[in-house]
Amino acid sequence: MDDSFFTVVSDFRHFMKFNKCLRNDEFDKSYLNSIYLKRSDVLRWCQSEFLLPPPIWQITNLDSPKLEEQIEDLDDDKDNWYDNLSSRRKQRIACLEIAKQLWKENPELTYKEVHSHPAMTRYGYGKSFTFDTFKKWARPYASEYAKQGGSKQ
Repeated sequence: MDDSFFTVVSDFRHFMKFNKCLRNDEFDKSYLNSIYLKRSDVLRWCQSEFLLPPPIWQITNLDSPKLEEQIEDLDDDKDNWYDNLSSRRKQRIACLEIAKQLWKENPELTYKEVHSHPAMTRYGYGKSFTFDTFKKWARPYASEYAKQGGSKQ
């Protein structure tokens, strides 16, 4: 959808219905069935926006493999995929993995405590990235306690 006047006028009804789905969590199954969307694109979009997929598209069978397990990671088949990463990306991945482990072991750690944790500084990641950058990257993996904020954050 672009911002042209014609598009806004012609797609206003669609825009309102779609907005109702997004903002009010009211999913009209017949409306969603009337538009063409690839389920995988919607699920990928929901994941990137940290949203739950519409209830009618959620996986309900708990015995079935998880969505992440169903999607093949084709990079695994490529040789040297790790070597093709920039050193900055390797550092970022390692930093986030250490942070995830620290929050798993102690969910009551704040962002600052994780960023300045001896494990981070020992391996050089505490100083590789600014606190604000670390906080932005780590937000999806942080404990609820850290996300709540406070004077120590």
